[in-house]
Amino acid sequence: MTLIILSAYAMRADMAPARLLLAGLAVGAFATALLAAIMASGDPRAWTLLGWLAGSAARATVAGALALAILAAVGLGAALLLARWFEILPLGADVARGVGMQLGRVRLGLVLAAGLATGAASVLVGPVSFIGLMAPHIARSLGLLRPAPFLAASWCLGALLMSLAAFGARTASYPYDLPLGLFATLIGAPWLFMALLGRRHA
Repeated sequence: MTLIILSAYAMRADMAPARLLLAGLAVGAFATALLAAIMASGDPRAWTLLGWLAGSAARATVAGALALAILAAVGLGAALLLARWFEILPLGADVARGVGMQLGRVRLGLVLAAGLATGAASVLVGPVSFIGLMAPHIARSLGLLRPAPFLAASWCLGALLMSLAAFGARTASYPYDLPLGLFATLIGAPWLFMALLGRRHA
């Protein structure tokens, strides 16, 4: 439902990226409120939902991980082939239309691709969104500004951070497994905060 709403919103030709971001935040806040209501209802299934929200790779199967890896590789390949779009879009809607880009269709395709990729990863390990914040930030801090190298580096860094988080979650409190998303956030949040603070002072 969220993907459908954002896709319909992205089809608008006059849609600004900031407005799409705000629309996503509004839908996310509504979904969070619904989840809070479900957990407050006392339903025993709420604990299962809470475990999924914390993120965990414990239930991931070899087949599921392989399918997700193939999907990620295909997504990266498609993104690299369409790197020209990412060069043009930041220049504004007028420039994109001037070079013949079908802006509504391009935006719809990008929203659908990002939504499907995020959904596939969330089904397997839960919403480990902090990895998605850290990897692009690290890639940008390495000086990778052009879309193609930035996308490739973000992809590789995301895979590396996910593997490290999974390893840390399994070994930090052995023989008990910490939630994958919780471990990634506990380690990554202070680092990201310090990096942003250091850049601001710089």
